Amino acid sequence: MATPRYVMAAALVSWLCQALAGMAGLWFAVPDPFAEEPPQPSGPPPGHPERLCADVPLSRTELALQRQLRRK
Repeated sequence: MATPRYVMAAALVSWLCQALAGMAGLWFAVPDPFAEEPPQPSGPPPGHPERLCADVPLSRTELALQRQLRRK
């Protein structure tokens, strides 16, 4: 016959295992293999301060930077 200490220890170990398994589910999320990938943004969203205006031409400095970036 099991002693009360053994029963308490077994219950505590069982509870700890369940708690750790629950925490692991929170920390190590497994991605859904059937989920669709979200669309990748093509640039800053509308209204973002770094968004370029199509009707304003680039300055000399901006054109020089653009040429440097294209070389790399």
